[in-house]
Amino acid sequence: MFFQLAGCSSAEDKPIWEDVKLADLIPSRQGRDQSKWPPKTIDFNIFIFEMPAKAVTVLDDIWPMLYAGPLDFIDGRTFSANLFSAGFGRQHMWEKVAGALRRANARKVRTESLFLLDGQANDVMVSSIYGKQSISYLSSGGFREQREIGPGAMVLRLRAEKVPAARGVCNVTVVPMFSLSASSAVPQLAAQLRAGEVAFESVSFTVKMSPGDFVFLGPKKHVSYQADLAGRFFSRASGRYPLRTFLIVCSTVGD
Repeated sequence: MFFQLAGCSSAEDKPIWEDVKLADLIPSRQGRDQSKWPPKTIDFNIFIFEMPAKAVTVLDDIWPMLYAGPLDFIDGRTFSANLFSAGFGRQHMWEKVAGALRRANARKVRTESLFLLDGQANDVMVSSIYGKQSISYLSSGGFREQREIGPGAMVLRLRAEKVPAARGVCNVTVVPMFSLSASSAVPQLAAQLRAGEVAFESVSFTVKMSPGDFVFLGPKKHVSYQADLAGRFFSRASGRYPLRTFLIVCSTVGD
């Protein structure tokens, strides 16, 4: 099945995908050096879109297309109160979502691929934090919190675990994080780096996924680049495309 998302023909405003098969969301390992490929990995493609501020009204069309039921929130009310929205979809539903993104004049700015061993976690870079900054958010239960963060990065942390006795199914946990964006083989230093992280559990969720399933993550309404959690994840400081959204696609569950 082929699809294209139309857009301007200039180099700056390319279509989100050009000459891309829907099946390309679920890449095959054929033709790769199998000896170098980690065995039984759980693989994801994460597509990051940017769109004009006025396109937030188009997002109101996308959420009803998707399912909320499969998503298990720590606190659904607090997730929404932090101006986060998310929906679950299956491969056959992507065409409608793609059409809505086309109407929003969205553009794909980055694609990240994660190859996780069972039980492993890894991060998707969202934005850099320079120097010390304050961030405001609602913690679980709706309590207003303020934390000092930086320097480092805002990231989405994905952890995946295969579901026992269910072939091709994994449990995925998605946690927005502040990370120090560094790693160390020295245990003491690694522990210090982890201690400096901030996990925003009130906007985290888990979901069961199989190849072809996707989660679309974005703002509940228009947010600006301010010192709150939604602003840090879903907006840019300036530019023609200030809104940011994420498409998390499960591509492989190795058994």
